Amino acid sequence: MAKLKELYSVKGVKTFRGHHGYGFNATLYMGKKKVAVAVELATGGDMEFQLEDQNELEKLEIMCTKVGDVPSLVNIGEGKQEIWLIPYSISSFVFDLVEDYKENKRLNKKASK
Repeated sequence: MAKLKELYSVKGVKTFRGHHGYGFNATLYMGKKKVAVAVELATGGDMEFQLEDQNELEKLEIMCTKVGDVPSLVNIGEGKQEIWLIPYSISSFVFDLVEDYKENKRLNKKASK
């Protein structure tokens, strides 16, 4: 997974409040090449991709499935959580990239003070 994060990045991340938490839109790049715009509407549905390069997105999807199942903390209701094994997907990967982007932005802002 770390190797994938060296190849891909997100830019132009915009977050907003949705019905089920916070959503975002972000542009996914492989190096300097724009691959897609990812949109997570936070409505409980799947992440959407507005494609720029179908072949590159398909390659990324194959690489993500090779990661296999990853442990994930899942809310099961009434304030309870369980750890489930969830298949790693392109949506999971983009979500991770967006979280890293937001954390780096927050740290850079803190460091500049």
